[in-house]
Amino acid sequence: ETLAEFLSKATGTAVEWIQMPGMKPGPDSIGIIAISHGCTGVAARACGLVSLEPTRVAEILKDRPSWYRDCRAVDVMNVMSTGNGGTIELLYMQLYALTTLAPARDFWLMRYTSLLEDGSVVICERSLNNTQNGPSMPSVQHFVRAEMLPSG
Repeated sequence: ETLAEFLSKATGTAVEWIQMPGMKPGPDSIGIIAISHGCTGVAARACGLVSLEPTRVAEILKDRPSWYRDCRAVDVMNVMSTGNGGTIELLYMQLYALTTLAPARDFWLMRYTSLLEDGSVVICERSLNNTQNGPSMPSVQHFVRAEMLPSG
């Protein structure tokens, strides 16, 4: 059930998408920006054409410190294989504080990665906490435990 929910969110079938108002695709357009319509919450989705293999794009996205300046560290604590060839990873991540007025944040995350039949790569992440059978790790000094909403 969780896998089906992850995949429906990751492939975009769980949300009705409409083109971003004001965006007019032209003959040289290689991407699209869409927003959610008729659902609870706000979601955005950007699609673009890149000249890389899907697995290489996935590697880059999973290496968050290389492209996200506020990411201090991401540690992969455990990796498990799924029956369909995917992986589930338990991650610990630290982010720098956005301002000197706020403390830095840390997260426990579960990341699911799978290769679909059409060659697409799905990466979904969500925070874990103690009530969701997440790891019961003590707080780290100078960090506030935070939550990342589900994404894909």
